[in-house]
Amino acid sequence: MARITVEDCLVQENNRFSLVQLASKRTKQLLQGSSPQTTDRRNKSVVTALREIADGKVRFMTPEETQVYEEEKAREAEAARQAQAAERERRPEIGAGLFSNEAILARLISFAILFLRLVLSPLAMRMTRSSLYR
Repeated sequence: MARITVEDCLVQENNRFSLVQLASKRTKQLLQGSSPQTTDRRNKSVVTALREIADGKVRFMTPEETQVYEEEKAREAEAARQAQAAERERRPEIGAGLFSNEAILARLISFAILFLRLVLSPLAMRMTRSSLYR
């Protein structure tokens, strides 16, 4: 296993400052669970990041690449929103139509009738019994 040097990385990245930034960003990605681009997995994440930079597998994106990447992400997000909207239109909402004005009115009337039957029936029975015993 050969050692990785800064000079090996500077062949790919021409500025030491940008090399440190790139290595730092890639190391954080590796620590957060990103898969390494090299096959040797026995190294620490910093060494793996430097090895990837030296091999040319990891680099900063140019402004043009960044713009293309952002446009692609925006298109994917728009496609996802359209797919969700189409899914909502295709599949009726759960409970749709249960709470229309007519349905609410019908349920309210049936509840009122049931309430009157339950409350007034015992009262009517008591009144009938009491009138029989007078």
